[in-house]
Amino acid sequence: MTTTTAPTTSPLAGLTVASVMHHGILGAPKDAELSTLAAIMARYQVHSVLLTDADRPAIVTDLDLLATAVEDDAEVTAGRSGRSLPVVAPQTPLSAAVGVMVEADARHLLVQDRGAHAGVLSSFDVVAVVGGHDPRVAGMPRPRPARPALSETRLERVRVRDVMHPGVLGVPPSTSVRDLADTLAHHRLHAACVSGIVGGRGGEHLVWSIASDMDVLRAAHGGQLDATAGEVAGTEALTVDADDPLDEAAARLVAHGVGHAIVAGAAGAPPAGVLSSLDVIGVLAIDLG
Repeated sequence: MTTTTAPTTSPLAGLTVASVMHHGILGAPKDAELSTLAAIMARYQVHSVLLTDADRPAIVTDLDLLATAVEDDAEVTAGRSGRSLPVVAPQTPLSAAVGVMVEADARHLLVQDRGAHAGVLSSFDVVAVVGGHDPRVAGMPRPRPARPALSETRLERVRVRDVMHPGVLGVPPSTSVRDLADTLAHHRLHAACVSGIVGGRGGEHLVWSIASDMDVLRAAHGGQLDATAGEVAGTEALTVDADDPLDEAAARLVAHGVGHAIVAGAAGAPPAGVLSSLDVIGVLAIDLG
């Protein structure tokens, strides 16, 4: 007797952009100063700000902001830092919108209804759906850990240890993409560390990488939600030291094009924590006034 396995239904099936998007936008004019953008990102814990009066739909991201800070170009405005933002309609099938995000390597899509800005679809909204969460709840800002007030606010005078998140959210390489999405949505994070011992033709070896929200989207777009985190993790883990000056750590985030770095622990010890782009922007917002 031959048995067949029914195809697994994608959690994106039957959904439209309107059913998971965030209504309304966080925006700023294209001539906004970088201090304004940093303040918005730090206050609302978002990784991008829409330029509301740009000639074309455009967005400034956390890494755009850090790149400008690293270059120490205080004259750069939002309009010069912005990048094109793909546009979809509310009735667009969610699976098609995910395809647009993957093809454009974009974490955000602007949603327009009859030419008017209606809201934003983010990669985290999609991750929440894949993980079985309500995007409206999963996307709420998470409480930030209490930290002592900084005695210095210049990036070069602040150390990574002053602003990092202690501890590391990790998953084993065998974790399914669905469970990875569940973990990211539950903890309201955009990335997790994938670490552990896996076997192969050459024997066992240590896996050490980062699985991000975009890795989840690529897997969903490619019908690979039953793949493992170890298989889809597309970013080598960037490591910084707790004593590194924050401007140097920010430069490394920009150079590698990633929003998170693992903070190395003492020799032979587990990682001390994680540094995110928003940790740096929180300091930058104070520094720029």
